[in-house]
Amino acid sequence: MPATAAEMLKKTRSELAPDSNVNPWVPLVAGGRASPGTLAVLALGQHRVIPADRRAFLHLAQRATEEPAAAGFFAALAEGEELAAARLGAFAEACAVDEERMRAYEPLPGCQAYLSWLALNAGPTDAVLAVTANFATWGTYCASIAQGLRTH
Repeated sequence: MPATAAEMLKKTRSELAPDSNVNPWVPLVAGGRASPGTLAVLALGQHRVIPADRRAFLHLAQRATEEPAAAGFFAALAEGEELAAARLGAFAEACAVDEERMRAYEPLPGCQAYLSWLALNAGPTDAVLAVTANFATWGTYCASIAQGLRTH
């Protein structure tokens, strides 16, 4: 059993985080080989995922009343989703995605299920660990995508 929080987090990441090399789409963007249509799908998906994730984080923060550190963690993540939402419009515009197309978009099945499930079913501490493990990979994806978009 890990002795420190840092050791527990490291163990959780190694056991739960998705393999960052499994997603074939990220290297396409990073290498400048993704089509504009593919980038538009990212903007469209994020248009639905960001508000759903914000609601899930707020729900988790509300449920964590007896764990103030967890409540603060989820509240901060909800604020991060607000920042992402504020910046999404410029990305969508650059991808030639207009409001009509955003309203008509049907998200891919499962894109919102993970965090929503945690918000409804996981205990706050378990949710902190699961989100942290997942964000380790998601953050790597975002960094690669951002660099690829800036470069190409």
